[in-house]
Amino acid sequence: MKIALCISGETREYNQFFGPDTIVTYLRSRGYQVDVYGHTWEHCENPRRSSVFDFKKLQIDNQDVLIRDWVNVDPSARLWGHNLDDFEASLLETRRRIGQHVGGLISLQMPPVDTYDLVVRWRWDLQVSRWFIDR
Repeated sequence: MKIALCISGETREYNQFFGPDTIVTYLRSRGYQVDVYGHTWEHCENPRRSSVFDFKKLQIDNQDVLIRDWVNVDPSARLWGHNLDDFEASLLETRRRIGQHVGGLISLQMPPVDTYDLVVRWRWDLQVSRWFIDR
């Protein structure tokens, strides 16, 4: 089975504990082929190279620009709270509310879906515990 692991969100402590390493190691030990795709934002720490996997693709976007451009298509409908009088504050709230979802959708669009049997969205700060894997 061929699996695409699509990691997205804010990297947070990723560079300290490389959380996705456990799931990639486990899946590969079971004979699965795993490719890893990553998406994060410019305001986050860039993910360092893991000793377990190389990214098939890693994309880093400017969240403010991407979401601002999307909101500006129809601010009265897309701006969180629809507060056009305080556009910047409402834009910040919009980024906070939808940033994770936008990043998730971007990561899920990275792998060619006809290449994989399974596509999984994962967060940078998730880790499967050894206890769970051993059971």
